[in-house]
Amino acid sequence: MAASYGRFWDQYELLNPLERHHYEIIREGLPCHLYLDLEYQVAYNPTADGDGMIQQLLRCIRSALKDMFGLELDHSWVYELDSSSSTKFSRHLIIRIPGMAFCSNIHAGCLVARALEIAASDGESLPDLQIHQDPDGKQASFVDTGVYTRNRAMRLIHSSKAGKTSTLQNTGRFGGASKTSHEMFIRTLICNAGGLVGVRSWVVWQAEGLLLFNMKGTRWCGNVQREHRSNGIFFVIDLQASHKIAGISDCQWSRATLPWGSLLHPGA
Repeated sequence: MAASYGRFWDQYELLNPLERHHYEIIREGLPCHLYLDLEYQVAYNPTADGDGMIQQLLRCIRSALKDMFGLELDHSWVYELDSSSSTKFSRHLIIRIPGMAFCSNIHAGCLVARALEIAASDGESLPDLQIHQDPDGKQASFVDTGVYTRNRAMRLIHSSKAGKTSTLQNTGRFGGASKTSHEMFIRTLICNAGGLVGVRSWVVWQAEGLLLFNMKGTRWCGNVQREHRSNGIFFVIDLQASHKIAGISDCQWSRATLPWGSLLHPGA
């Protein structure tokens, strides 16, 4: 059976909560958003501060995004789901970077690994992200790094594990504040990354040493810090200094000092 997200949701929300045991398959090699599975046993970690550990982890994620991609993490990008019980702390974080996605969950896992390296290099941060995983005090990471393998199954919001009653619910923090159940369902789908980003057309201005890519699959604009409803997005590369890449959109048109005259219809 196949269905759109909307049609699936229409049926899903009608189910008895005890019958919801649904998962999303993070398919190998497909784009996805950043996601994290966080957990520990309460009995083995009686003094653990889950919320504090998440804040510390997000600081490390922020540093990793800045270090690897030059991005500044905004907490509105973060969606938090909780299925904790009296015996186990369990949260999922889904981080949706506007206009972007990771090439695959393997790539997402690389960023998480970098964040944990940053935590390990900070003598004060490392203990905050370590938990005891058994009665003998054996230490492990607060972050489950085993969820970045191919075709991994991740539980959907409002679903529980078979035989369990704890369902994943919106905590109402970060980007989940004031979101409806349907909005959270869409926002927390890890592979709901939209169409693939690509190049619709391109043009070279040889005299000026510039290359322009007219992009498809994204309308994210750094000028207004959100996606446009209709404006096109371009990448302009300085061929004389190839490391200099700038993004530009129709809303910056009048301020751009580029030889637009050679294009018949910019932003088409």
